[in-house]
Amino acid sequence: MYLFKLIKDWFNFICKPTNNVIRIKFNISLLISFLFYLLFFLFTLFILVKVTEELTQKLASLNIIQLPIVSQDKYPFSFFKAIIFIPLLEELAFRLSLKYKPIFFSLSTGVLLFMIFKICFYGGLGFHGFINISVNFLIIILVSLFTFLTIKGKNDKIEHFYNKRFYFIFYLSALIFAYLHITKYYANGFSFIIYSPIFLFPIIYTGLNLGFIRLKYGFFYCVLMHSFLNLIGHLI
Repeated sequence: MYLFKLIKDWFNFICKPTNNVIRIKFNISLLISFLFYLLFFLFTLFILVKVTEELTQKLASLNIIQLPIVSQDKYPFSFFKAIIFIPLLEELAFRLSLKYKPIFFSLSTGVLLFMIFKICFYGGLGFHGFINISVNFLIIILVSLFTFLTIKGKNDKIEHFYNKRFYFIFYLSALIFAYLHITKYYANGFSFIIYSPIFLFPIIYTGLNLGFIRLKYGFFYCVLMHSFLNLIGHLI
């Protein structure tokens, strides 16, 4: 019965997102709830991935897309980047500010703008070496600080927009999250964009669920889930 109630709450939220989700306090019921949700999410995601793989293979056979080359880089830094660094960075960009606070909004904006710039102009985040990482983090901090100072005095208007149009913000964050992963694939004409929702759907689905976790369980748990998913992908 508990699992069915959890699925019902999840379904209602995905269909009609709201930032008024009652967050579960840290206790044994939270851990049990999160475990049930984890099993449900992984089961549904596994089915989606398998179905999408078949469709993606079909698109590749029609020369609509070229499948990404799976990285064989298993070095310690690559593992750390995939399991810790990237999940934290992406959750800061896409999920932290789903609960509006000026500092959350500013940090998410700084990280997101940085990611978009790096992916659009360099084809990826490209974190290599201590100096490179330090410079990148400095840029993120400066952009976040600039955003924080810019929105000062406008927080009431931004928060009002959040409350009134949260469904738009929620869905948009999941879509941007998914489409920033489109660089893994190689395009063959305009049809690549038309069919993109098919091969990106598991990532869209993941983004929606990570947003649900952020609001229902807290930011730590969506980072934990993201890291766990990347761990599975890194080990397979």
